[in-house]
Amino acid sequence: MTNDDATVGQVLAGDIDQFRALVAHYHQPLYYYIARRISRSDEAEDIVQQAFLVAYEHLESYEIGKSFRHWLWGIARNCCHRHWRRQEREARLNNRLMDMKRAELTLRRLDSEPDQSDNDAERMGAMQECIGQLRDKQRDLLDMRYAQGLPLQRMGEILNKSASAVRLVLFRLRQRLRTCVELRLSGIETS
Repeated sequence: MTNDDATVGQVLAGDIDQFRALVAHYHQPLYYYIARRISRSDEAEDIVQQAFLVAYEHLESYEIGKSFRHWLWGIARNCCHRHWRRQEREARLNNRLMDMKRAELTLRRLDSEPDQSDNDAERMGAMQECIGQLRDKQRDLLDMRYAQGLPLQRMGEILNKSASAVRLVLFRLRQRLRTCVELRLSGIETS
């Protein structure tokens, strides 16, 4: 029987304070394990807390004699998977939001300049095709800035870049999109 097994036995016997000893012992290594899989440190810390909560709630399912560390890491891995699935759902919703924003902008332009509506619709179609050619990370940048309206500073924090680096990347993306749209409108295919 390991020290972890004895501590788990004490917690299961009603000495809840002993769970703090497990948290103190495993918090830092578990955080590093999760931080390698989750890019933002605040989210990694939330997942660590969630993993300990799940472990506490399901402590009776731990098999004495097995590795507590492996059991806890399995819980953490599942928490990471849930986090990634939630991120994926949010990304899909954000893509829909971006499509809605594009449609709103198109409608506003069509309403405000009726004589330009054919040109605007063609330009918007070309823009959507050009955006479709971008890599996911590039589309995410555009979404953060123009659909979500995040400031450059916040985007930099999320991406671990300076605000000026984000500004430069967005500038280059806008140039690339402008060139792509112009080529499409002139009848030249882009790839």
